[in-house]
Amino acid sequence: MMFVRIIVGLTGLALVVMTVVAAVKTFVLPRGVNVWLTQTIFHGINKLFRLRAKKAKSYEEVDRVMAMYAPLALVMMPA
Repeated sequence: MMFVRIIVGLTGLALVVMTVVAAVKTFVLPRGVNVWLTQTIFHGINKLFRLRAKKAKSYEEVDRVMAMYAPLALVMMPA
């Protein structure tokens, strides 16, 4: 049982460290650095928004749907 707790604790610590490193690379570094976590979140949310935008009947509706893309993607970042 103690072994499982140690493994779970180390896994949690690794996830926290990966998240902090991804946040620093994404938001702090002055040049663009591709971070796997950031790309995965933004691409996944983009696909969902594009599926919804395809059903729009007018440009205004597409614009209204896509206007929430970037704010929602930033909120979904685990940092």
